[in-house]
Amino acid sequence: MKAIWFVFACVLSCHAVVVCAQTGPRIPDPAAYALSMAPDARASGMGFAGTATSGDANAMFWNPGKLPDAPGALGVSATYSPWLPYLMDDAWVGYASMYRKLAKGQVVGASVDYFNQPRLSSANTLSPGRDFAVSAAYAKLLVPTPAPGRNVNQRPYLEGILASFSDAPGGFKEEMQEVVVSVGAEYWYQEKFALRSGYRAENAEKGGRKFLTVGAGARFLDHFGIDFAYLFPTGVNDAMKNMYKVGGLLYF
Repeated sequence: MKAIWFVFACVLSCHAVVVCAQTGPRIPDPAAYALSMAPDARASGMGFAGTATSGDANAMFWNPGKLPDAPGALGVSATYSPWLPYLMDDAWVGYASMYRKLAKGQVVGASVDYFNQPRLSSANTLSPGRDFAVSAAYAKLLVPTPAPGRNVNQRPYLEGILASFSDAPGGFKEEMQEVVVSVGAEYWYQEKFALRSGYRAENAEKGGRKFLTVGAGARFLDHFGIDFAYLFPTGVNDAMKNMYKVGGLLYF
């Protein structure tokens, strides 16, 4: 078998968190965390290393700048995932996104993240709880991909990375605690079938979630795609046990 694509990524990223208390570990609020996780099944199968994937409709979450390289003139995606099924019923996360290519390398896109989770309203009563996030983006290809050996100014990008290491309330120590490690691999056979695997780890002060991921995908009839991912927590009786994502793509 011949590998058409092989993607390997080791991503170190810092995520903003919602401060729930003034003392103790600043762990993300469940709703904020659910809406900040990898929303699509493709990246979820690669340890959430979605910044390394090629452009598709899910680039709205990872980097809208990849949308000009997405296939077709119009693309849509939808993903479903149960939320913490080991602990509760009827909690789930949904994600939908789309893009439309315009003239001269211009693209517009939009996405919706939806989190449905019962909330404890009294000692013995659960009430419906819903959170959602809506995003919109405009992307334009300003310059073609640089030729081999051609230098590109990376200063603005590097400045942004350095600035992100100085905004945590607890200073540099907390910034280091916010670093998340995601490692993922993807193998394509004849651009039709994909196998994926990955690993993700967080600091104990920021939730301590650690899990392996596996995934698979298929593309057919040049317009359709399906993806699946499953999480394997490394801890015993971990809250993220039995979590999976299933998604679909459509291009025109």
